[in-house]
Amino acid sequence: MIERALLLLSLIAAFALIHSVTAGVATKAKLKWILSDRFVEGWYRLAYNTLSILTLAPSLAVMLLSDGAPVVVVSGPLAWLIRGFQVAGLAGLVWALLSIDWLRFMGLRQVFAYMTNQDLPLQPERLVMRGPYLLSRHPLYLFSLIFLWCSPTPRIDELVFNAGLTLYFVFGSMIEERRLLALYGEEYHEYQRRVAWLIPGVRIFSG
Repeated sequence: MIERALLLLSLIAAFALIHSVTAGVATKAKLKWILSDRFVEGWYRLAYNTLSILTLAPSLAVMLLSDGAPVVVVSGPLAWLIRGFQVAGLAGLVWALLSIDWLRFMGLRQVFAYMTNQDLPLQPERLVMRGPYLLSRHPLYLFSLIFLWCSPTPRIDELVFNAGLTLYFVFGSMIEERRLLALYGEEYHEYQRRVAWLIPGVRIFSG
């Protein structure tokens, strides 16, 4: 059990390291020394998302293929309530994606611009401060965590996976905060003062 938990945490740590390094501006800039600026601007985001999925997949597979017994079993109406929160988390995740330019978020808009000989890089995005982004500065993380943790029959591997990913979401959001503050300046600083960091109503990591 301990060995499996350590394996899961190691796989998540590897994902977190690769995800953080490739998310940095420096990595993208270095690639431009090797490849053309236009090629990197067109394909980097899609490649980054694909690499993120591939590096998360091993830990996800270990967790899903676990045959361990549930730590706790919730049944009856309470189980349905927990499942309801899980569905709400998934719906919130979709809501958060649709509130931004999700084609650009996935990297498809950049690829389309590259393939059709449009100008790259794309015009800078405006700071999104509507919908779920009025509840939390990081609703994608928030709703992902609701979906992950709301299980009526959690297993040890599932709890370890959730804990590891939660730690990374906290770490990742702090990196994202610095990037957005550098990008949007006072506009983002004001947004930090008005909107909660992650959990609605919880005033930590605020400007």
